[in-house]
Amino acid sequence: MVLSFSVRLGAAIFLSFIAGMIPACLFAATPLVAPSPSLVGATTGLMIQGSQLGQLVGPVAMAWVVTHLGGWNVAPVTLVAAAVVGSGLMLVLRQIETRRLSQG
Repeated sequence: MVLSFSVRLGAAIFLSFIAGMIPACLFAATPLVAPSPSLVGATTGLMIQGSQLGQLVGPVAMAWVVTHLGGWNVAPVTLVAAAVVGSGLMLVLRQIETRRLSQG
């Protein structure tokens, strides 16, 4: 399937927009999910390390899946697995945030 230039450009702009929103949301939520105000810096550092780990492991996991499971037609398995893990982590953070906000 060949996409037109305008569709590809729109998708690239949308991806850049979303990629810029995620760090901003995470940094804004850090004071709510940090165990204490004195650990906001450490929580931010841990968050950045997790992000960098994902950027390192993600492409390697995708390459492994493509190489060992039969080609690019099975590549979405890696994306779905990452989305499931990310959604699970999001739900955990939402519970922490809700608990912290209700405590005052």
